[in-house]
Amino acid sequence: GTYCCPPGNSDRLPGLEFHTIAISPLALTTNASNSISNVSTSNARKIFQGQYVTWSDVPEHQSELDKLAGKKIQPVVRLHCKKRPGHWRALLDNQDDFSPRIQPVSTISDMIKQVSDHENAIGFETPFMLKVHRDKGDLKILSIDGNHPDDLDKLIKAEYPLYRTYSLTTWTGDNNKNEKAEKLLSAISEYVEENAARYSFISASQLRSSGWKFKKEELIGEPDGTPVIGQRN
Repeated sequence: GTYCCPPGNSDRLPGLEFHTIAISPLALTTNASNSISNVSTSNARKIFQGQYVTWSDVPEHQSELDKLAGKKIQPVVRLHCKKRPGHWRALLDNQDDFSPRIQPVSTISDMIKQVSDHENAIGFETPFMLKVHRDKGDLKILSIDGNHPDDLDKLIKAEYPLYRTYSLTTWTGDNNKNEKAEKLLSAISEYVEENAARYSFISASQLRSSGWKFKKEELIGEPDGTPVIGQRN
């Protein structure tokens, strides 16, 4: 099986093993016309919580002459995997913490199109998927705390705060291992190791060598011991 979010408690069946193959930065994106280029982690959370209603409220949006200055912020949110630790929990841990004014969408392409079509919108997605769906709109990618998601060294050092975790699963119930599944796991893992940069991935071996914490093959913590999403509760 494959997971683009960390497993939840209901996924942890006896005999099921999780193999983290990579992480990827999660980028905050705005309409290309927005003058803002950087936001702090704290202010990003306030935007999606609805504490900041207009772009004028956001400290980093300092130009009073900007055409968006007095316009209401439209957060666009894809709250998938609500029963497990969806990657959006790196921003706000509970779906009820998001502003009642969010525009919910179901797909990545919808997220990109909504932000592209509305100059006052803000959303989030991985840099690679923004490229895959570029035909839906070319968005601005924001830095967070001065760190840009394209600078993977910042994520390796855990200085960039938002990321998605990718895992594969294998079944070892009754002490039986599926040899074909094991070969497929190895093949995919090797491919990711060789092509990580192409997908804005940081591979498992890069994470290990940079001090990220693993339990067997599953990523469980950042270099300083901070639990990753899915291990915090």
